[in-house]
Amino acid sequence: TMLGEIVGGNGRIGSAIRRFAGDDLYCTRKLDKIGVNSPTNTPIFVCTGVENLEEVVSKTEPSRRRDLVFMQVELVRPTMPYDLILVQNGLVRSLLVDLEEDQTIAVLYFSVLERNGPAKEGGCSYVHGRWAQEFCNILKNGGMSCKVLSSSRQLDIKAAKKLLWASCLWLICHVNGGIAVGQVHDSDRCSSQLRSLVEELLPIIRAQTDDSSSMPELELDNVLSDLESYSRNIPTAIPSKTLAVNELRFRNGWFLDHGDKAAQRFHLQLLQETGVHC
Repeated sequence: TMLGEIVGGNGRIGSAIRRFAGDDLYCTRKLDKIGVNSPTNTPIFVCTGVENLEEVVSKTEPSRRRDLVFMQVELVRPTMPYDLILVQNGLVRSLLVDLEEDQTIAVLYFSVLERNGPAKEGGCSYVHGRWAQEFCNILKNGGMSCKVLSSSRQLDIKAAKKLLWASCLWLICHVNGGIAVGQVHDSDRCSSQLRSLVEELLPIIRAQTDDSSSMPELELDNVLSDLESYSRNIPTAIPSKTLAVNELRFRNGWFLDHGDKAAQRFHLQLLQETGVHC
């Protein structure tokens, strides 16, 4: 029995999801209409880059859009940190705001360094929404940890921390000669740089999070501990500078768009040192 459909199933993450699912997912081809080749009332896993979301949603059969399962950390709710695409991309805004309240969104904490390569767990992944349990089961089938969260607000906090990791670690790694993420935390100098950078960016996330109950989880030391924990699970990983620059508006650009640039001097200095001028 087909478990559902996958978009971007030949990429790094997509190939892992297919493998975890036992190849029981229809792999959408480039010219396919999305949602017509899998049974109704089954999930559609979206494993594309964030820049392709507009096309994916527009190519999805309208009655199947509520089945889309998103796993791009830079995503899609009209709350932090998903509003970047909504603001910058009118079509995605109009399509996705109309989606169901229980849209499935996942925050992944595993990495796949090459297509069809092994998945390396960096911590527990999180998912919320209509197909959360099914997605969790697939990850667990692949040996990954995953937890279903009961509210989108809980997921927002997990996504915010992942966004911080994706925006900070590549910068610290590359201003220090392209070191691995584990080395950042082994070095007093690099750890101090990371702390200063997170200290600058964290208030921007807090300002977008109006739920005071989430604040203990967004305290500086708690956040730094979580970032280190993720890095320690993948200590030899060196974040791709090319990918970070390509996705800049969805990563570091989110902080520049939502915060006062004058209060992000260290952030801007590090970007400049890596050759990025904002």
